[in-house]
Amino acid sequence: MDDAKLTRAWLHFRWAAGLLVGLLGCIGARAENPPSALRILGRTPLPPGHSVAKDIRWANDDSVYVVRALDGVFEVELGGTLRRRLMPAVETFAAIQHYDRLAVSDEILAVASRDWSLAWRPRESLPDRTFLLENKPIALTEDMDVQGDRYLLFGLPKNERPFASDGAVVWLGTLSSGLKDLRPVLFDEGGAGVPHFAACRAHGLGVARFLRDGSFVVVPGFEKGVLLFAADGHRLRSWKSEEVGIDTDCSGLGDQDKKALWTKPEAWQLWLNRHRAVDDVLPLPQGPGLLVRSWGQDHQAHWELKILSSSGVRTFTVPVVGRRPTDRLRGDVRNGRIALLLSASGFYGSPYASDPAGEVVLMEIPEL
Repeated sequence: MDDAKLTRAWLHFRWAAGLLVGLLGCIGARAENPPSALRILGRTPLPPGHSVAKDIRWANDDSVYVVRALDGVFEVELGGTLRRRLMPAVETFAAIQHYDRLAVSDEILAVASRDWSLAWRPRESLPDRTFLLENKPIALTEDMDVQGDRYLLFGLPKNERPFASDGAVVWLGTLSSGLKDLRPVLFDEGGAGVPHFAACRAHGLGVARFLRDGSFVVVPGFEKGVLLFAADGHRLRSWKSEEVGIDTDCSGLGDQDKKALWTKPEAWQLWLNRHRAVDDVLPLPQGPGLLVRSWGQDHQAHWELKILSSSGVRTFTVPVVGRRPTDRLRGDVRNGRIALLLSASGFYGSPYASDPAGEVVLMEIPEL
């Protein structure tokens, strides 16, 4: 072999050896460096209640708002003491049959049932302890959020033939207008009649949340992807489901599967526990944080926090384990801390009083 051929062979060997070492190094790095775990600051059981706890928001530095399906909305101190009730029990509030979603801005506290109702009030009562309670019919609320007077709806606003819509499933509007200015910002890829959304509706599979700068994130859940919108509603960017480690998608379900998921809570629970789903979006200072739920080989629910940015996705382990197959997480962010509600809110069906036990878990926002 001449010198030129020997040189080329040597260079090829060095390149191949270097590539092998690099690959082995990457594999070793992944094996030796699992996701960092969030740091728990405290855990507090909820005060006793009569129905499942569904959602949570910060009230002050030392308290949170928690909504229960039948009992109403309460302010709970981080030590576990019940401070006050802000929304009445459903038996005394004829405009709503059950509570599911909670949203809070500086001035407003809003609640919604999955079906038929949205209600809101000022966060603070008048000196005589009264307050103005307003409500509007909403056909279906998968999720919602408020920021100032702005209202973000993931669902269907019209009660008259709601599934006859043109395909819109996410809307922006204002509460002060009485929702008369609602306009669509996201459509079901299946088109009119929202067939993909309808297949998994009312199970809390999709989430929507305002971020600090007025932009907002939508995780459809019934279709793949994570979407970031500007404050005016135009789409800024998206992340693929594979990038954030989720795999829910209802666009290919057959009629029998759709019927089973809608009519049989146990079928829905089995379906959910076979997938990696987003329970909530946290408006973190670093960017949107997705609480991704999975079902482990230990037959318990586990979660990861996926923080999204323009440079990629950073993963942190949430050191909490669900005790029930229906356990899910909802959360909020304030002054460097995350408040998580761990409860059996994954249950859908009757009665809503299935398991009223729950707890608030405080965690430290991680540094990137």
